[in-house]
Amino acid sequence: MTKQAPARAWRRYLSRLALTCLLLAGLIAVVDTETLGSVLGRLGLVSFILATLLHVAGSIVVPAVVTYLSTRGTSMEVRLGRAILINLSIRFYTMVLPRATATGIRWMKYRRTSDGSHAAALVVLEKLVQVFIYSLIAGLMVIVETPRLGSSAVALLLLCGAGVVSAGLGLVATFSPALDPLFARWTLTRSMPAIDQRLQQLAAAVRTQRTRSFLDLVRIAGWSIAGFSFFVLSAWVVVGELDVPLSLAGLVWIRGVVFLGTLIPVTIAGAGVREAGFVGFTQLYGVDSATALGLALALLGLQIAIGAAGALVELYDQVTSLRSAPPVLRERKQHVDV
Repeated sequence: MTKQAPARAWRRYLSRLALTCLLLAGLIAVVDTETLGSVLGRLGLVSFILATLLHVAGSIVVPAVVTYLSTRGTSMEVRLGRAILINLSIRFYTMVLPRATATGIRWMKYRRTSDGSHAAALVVLEKLVQVFIYSLIAGLMVIVETPRLGSSAVALLLLCGAGVVSAGLGLVATFSPALDPLFARWTLTRSMPAIDQRLQQLAAAVRTQRTRSFLDLVRIAGWSIAGFSFFVLSAWVVVGELDVPLSLAGLVWIRGVVFLGTLIPVTIAGAGVREAGFVGFTQLYGVDSATALGLALALLGLQIAIGAAGALVELYDQVTSLRSAPPVLRERKQHVDV
């Protein structure tokens, strides 16, 4: 069974990679490639750099501030600079691995500063805050745009509402003792004591977040909103450069809903799903498919650029870790590489 597990993992990875390529190839095949090329040609180097910097601010720097604030005063403190480097490294992994695998790598990096339970609690907290903020803001913008969206607004509100409710319940469990009686009944001591012990350790690590003040929670929420704002502004620069007839409110909810779609583990890094989402949702505003796909591919280019920078950071981190390892471990590592 153990020998078959890596084979199954590889099959899942290859199937997701194949689906990613099929989705992207299918989208390109159904649009006018000449029009698509002219759309992408409008994106100048200065605008691309500005959009990339805004994207870095929204997806790398600001989330690192949230991580720093989330761990400050706890047994697991992640320095701001270290959090930024981790976010950069993970952007590389999310470009080449399934999102769940990249999340596991993030957990391993956090684990270097504390035990596995606190690292897992931090990963869960970050994702809950991100999903809650993105879903809430996207839902509010769908309400604003309801006159233009018509009947589509109902389905979009249901999707955003599902994100708000699910993440909200997780945050309530984290910062309020309201659900503690439920967790107290969740025990596997008789059948699986080792797993039960891990779950109890994770629950204890989650409860440590309750020691922070209400002002700390406001700061975390505020920085999360700022991160989403930079995330949207990065795309807004590209929208303006490509002359996409899309309102700012429309871009906000599309950005949020597409993000929720990329959380579904069917492709690599959400590629293909993201582009299909942009093509489908922007058509509600009368944007032609070639322009919509050009916008989506330009945004994908931003992520590839950031992922490339993350690859360099990860390479440096691995080399530094190898050099700082004890001599016996270095020799063992080099022997394994050979």
